[in-house]
Amino acid sequence: MIDCPIGIHLDSRGMTWSQWNNPEHPSWMLEEKALALDYQSPIWAQRYPSLAKIMADSPKEPLHNRFARNVFVDCDRRVCQFDSNVMKLLGKLDVADNVAVSSTGSSASTVKIADITGFSNQDAKIDASGDDKVDAYLKQQNASGWMGIDGWEPIPVDKIGLRKDVYRKTLP
Repeated sequence: MIDCPIGIHLDSRGMTWSQWNNPEHPSWMLEEKALALDYQSPIWAQRYPSLAKIMADSPKEPLHNRFARNVFVDCDRRVCQFDSNVMKLLGKLDVADNVAVSSTGSSASTVKIADITGFSNQDAKIDASGDDKVDAYLKQQNASGWMGIDGWEPIPVDKIGLRKDVYRKTLP
């Protein structure tokens, strides 16, 4: 995530809102919607084992969320926004190998995330701005141990988006 006010957000509305599984609020009928999708079928259970047992595993809590191997460059307000209930549940979430980067090379401008396990700060002087900042930053990193995280690979930015091919002769 580059130049965003908040990188990720997770809240606990299931724990605090009266609408949760309340027939007077049909858009919040999680259990009914899950049953309609046959969420416990073998195909779902194999691919999403946590989903298959969600109703038996504190369904109001935002469990089984994974925040791993993300890079946040210049998220100027917050790298992550978790409410107080989520902060109490962090030990039940998969949070690992996330890096908050300051492109100015000054640790004073890096968003402090020391209270959340699985996040670290890094300074990286980037001589670019706007969309070019992403490309310049990625080019600074190498594929082996990228961002200090073993096994991290750079995003293939050059392969993302529209491309000319047999069906698309021109780009917008």
